[in-house]
Amino acid sequence: MNECAEFCWFYSADDAENTEQWHEFNEEALAGRPMTFDLLDAIWARYQERVKKEGRSALLRQIDPPELPPDPRDVQASLDEASDESIQRLYNGAVRELADSYRCRR
Repeated sequence: MNECAEFCWFYSADDAENTEQWHEFNEEALAGRPMTFDLLDAIWARYQERVKKEGRSALLRQIDPPELPPDPRDVQASLDEASDESIQRLYNGAVRELADSYRCRR
């Protein structure tokens, strides 16, 4: 009976895709319940939301990869090579940022 309901639903739903991922999601969502058009419509809507969310997450990972912290050895080497003036500018800039962030919290 489920096969008949699924067959009819697939050919009545314009945007339904017959993919392995859909069938896995559908099986898990059905959890042994008999298929109905309303149930398949609801499961399809949830499946589309999940696919959209996964697509957005993958896209965001491509656009904005997570920043890795700098290698401490590289930081140490750049500080060793820096002049006293540039170190003072870095320090003053960090103090300014800290003060600004403190003011914003108040």
